[in-house]
Amino acid sequence: MSASEGRASAWSHYTGEQAATHAELLANGIVIIVNSTIAAFSDQTATLSCLYSGTTRLQHADALVMMTFRKADDALLRAPVGEDPALTGLRVEAIGDCVQPALIAHAVYAGHKAARLLGVTGDESQLARDRLVV
Repeated sequence: MSASEGRASAWSHYTGEQAATHAELLANGIVIIVNSTIAAFSDQTATLSCLYSGTTRLQHADALVMMTFRKADDALLRAPVGEDPALTGLRVEAIGDCVQPALIAHAVYAGHKAARLLGVTGDESQLARDRLVV
């Protein structure tokens, strides 16, 4: 595994998952190479480039799985409707990583909320909350 920061899955530090993720990778025999980017991949060979010196080295790899940074991406939303969904007459709502990458639980919540509000307008748009009765 090649990581451009000094540890695997650096962003997961903010979610409290980094230490467990790094430990699990090591426990499963994954070699972690930090401060490097993948400059090229061909067959079963990755060309790694050092972020600081630019020197490259070849690394055998059985597979290549790309994990990218957490940046909102609304290309899938924009593809069928263009820049202004209102011009199409369609009701299109951005949810999940399209708005802001986050934990999977947030994407599930956003999808659930969008489904519950589908076709709902005005005052009905307030979702009912569970109330604890003691």
